Amino acid sequence: MSNDELIPARVATHPIAQQNPMAILQMAVERGLDVANIRELSALAERWQDRQASQDFADALTAFKGQCPTVRKTRTAKIASRAGGEYSYDYAPLEAIAAIVDPILHGLGLSYSWDSTMEGNTMRVTCTLRHVGGHRETSTFLCPTASSSGMSEAQKYASAMTVARRQSLTAILGLTTADMDRDGGDPTKITQEQAAQIEDLISASATDRAKFLTWAGVADVADIMAKDFDRLARALKAKMGRKP
Repeated sequence: MSNDELIPARVATHPIAQQNPMAILQMAVERGLDVANIRELSALAERWQDRQASQDFADALTAFKGQCPTVRKTRTAKIASRAGGEYSYDYAPLEAIAAIVDPILHGLGLSYSWDSTMEGNTMRVTCTLRHVGGHRETSTFLCPTASSSGMSEAQKYASAMTVARRQSLTAILGLTTADMDRDGGDPTKITQEQAAQIEDLISASATDRAKFLTWAGVADVADIMAKDFDRLARALKAKMGRKP
């Protein structure tokens, strides 16, 4: 076997090449490999980069799921049926989801965006989740814009857009949402006075407000459940070194 035939294996396992696949090509050119070998190494480098980017994406998403709290369904939608009745369902609003997930995603090198198209009376919204390493994945949600509600056409489109964005983002991130009456049953939120107390404790304990809200699983202090007030207040007081 010639030296040239041994070069690809040597180059591919070189420590520098493991850190930067493009170094494989540079070293190959420097060692005088023929065009066929350079093409083979180029394909190898691209495959290595794709696998590494995919693994980095998966690792970041796994870390996100480990850090992201359960998102509470804090709003209720009431829908008029065609038969003249009404039904309702609880949901987590998009802005509340974004307030919780965005700081975590940013810290892990992840970001998302949406694209939308109309197909007749159906809106197709695709959420793309990207990692700084280059890998991306998508989730698509279809939402009808036709409705018997009293909304204007513009309002119907806006509503469908919001629903589709919320659902596609929830799907791509694998979010878990909890009903308002879960874990104890009382959906009552804290009072304005209690919210002011929490704000004072956050300030007095030098706690990062955004991180606290993420840990508490809410988008804003006013969204804290009454049943959670004592626990959260104790945690903040403990940070200050005071007895709860």
